[in-house]
Amino acid sequence: MTYILLAVVGLSVGILFPSSLIPRTRLVPLIASVVVLFASIYFVSLIPGINSNGSTLFGVSGLAGALLAPGFLWKDHPMLKDLGYFDRLKYSSKNFRMLRETQDEQLPVRQS
Repeated sequence: MTYILLAVVGLSVGILFPSSLIPRTRLVPLIASVVVLFASIYFVSLIPGINSNGSTLFGVSGLAGALLAPGFLWKDHPMLKDLGYFDRLKYSSKNFRMLRETQDEQLPVRQS
């Protein structure tokens, strides 16, 4: 049960951090996510009987959440609307800066 809890909290913290950075960096959610991250680390360290496997699971699940979150967070970007989840994830990992710069632009409509 402890491992499931650690994985869920790690994924949640991992998803929370990128959500403050995508599509624009927002200061208050960024500060809140850093506070939640440190509070989670502190409370994970207080769980009795936790060993290095639990700590590693928490870190790996947090990293997995942070790496997988952009696929969901960029779904409303005009350039990525027609792409699937993994295509958005791949494109956003390579073109993060360009996606941020073009967030508010509208794509030209093709005339048939």
